[in-house]
Amino acid sequence: DTGNYSAMLYRLIIPPTTDGKDGFVIEPFTGVIKTAIMYRNMRRSYFKFDVVATDDYGEGLSSSAQVV
Repeated sequence: DTGNYSAMLYRLIIPPTTDGKDGFVIEPFTGVIKTAIMYRNMRRSYFKFDVVATDDYGEGLSSSAQVV
């Protein structure tokens, strides 16, 4: 695609945590996912959340994928 239809906007859909802090953030224009907090002594073996990508700077069509 060209123009605004090639301009993607990414966002995370993360289930709420007990402490109210999101453990991950996403760069809205690149889709790069990073940890937002330091994980120490984790009791979880994995994390699961969704990423939604929308074209036209968030105003167009969208698709989602699950990240595990």
